[in-house]
Amino acid sequence: VVCLMIPVGMVKDLILERQAYQSEVARELTKSTSGEQTVAGPVLVVPYKQLEGKVLTDKRLLVLPAQLNIDGQVQVTPLKRAIYTFQSFQSATHFTGSFPRAQINALRAKGVTIGTPYMSIAVTDGRGLGKSEPASVAGKTYAFGAGTDLKAFPDGVHALLTGLNLADTGAIDFDVNFKINGSSRISYVPLGENTQVSLAGNWAHPKFAGSTVTQSRNVTAQGFNATWE
Repeated sequence: VVCLMIPVGMVKDLILERQAYQSEVARELTKSTSGEQTVAGPVLVVPYKQLEGKVLTDKRLLVLPAQLNIDGQVQVTPLKRAIYTFQSFQSATHFTGSFPRAQINALRAKGVTIGTPYMSIAVTDGRGLGKSEPASVAGKTYAFGAGTDLKAFPDGVHALLTGLNLADTGAIDFDVNFKINGSSRISYVPLGENTQVSLAGNWAHPKFAGSTVTQSRNVTAQGFNATWE
């Protein structure tokens, strides 16, 4: 038994050494590309000034979508280093939906001074942001700029909605094409009152995680597609 413990210990040391090297390789590849990505948005931000006593205070109203549709296409590319293989991805996501006006109307009724609203999309690792296309909001086109202008989630993009008529009636519709690169994992935060997600990709071995159960899923040798609601 004592003699058998010697090779067992040698194998255990080899396993621990390779696990440590695997983690090191993963960190190096993440630095050279980008890491796991969590995408949150779009969010409509309405800055305003409110008089509190004799002090004019800057505040912001965050409006979440009433309806949020997410349609994502993920292209997975394996990255190899020695005996290890990691997955990087390029994701093209199409956001559509609408923002409700109830909170905005309630804010306007207070008689505060409203500034220029903007729409933000936050990500975990801003290095993975691809070339952004102009967004369509309430029938008008707006260009994205770097950063979310949100202190809690700084990485991402935002679009100044200059000329957006907040006094108009009906929901504020939006249509956004969003590209992001990452590795190992992509997640979407269901910020909408009603959120529908559809994802498809070329990876034949996906793991579906999260607190929301998939409505449907189909995995083949050519890839996968799945939906959540």
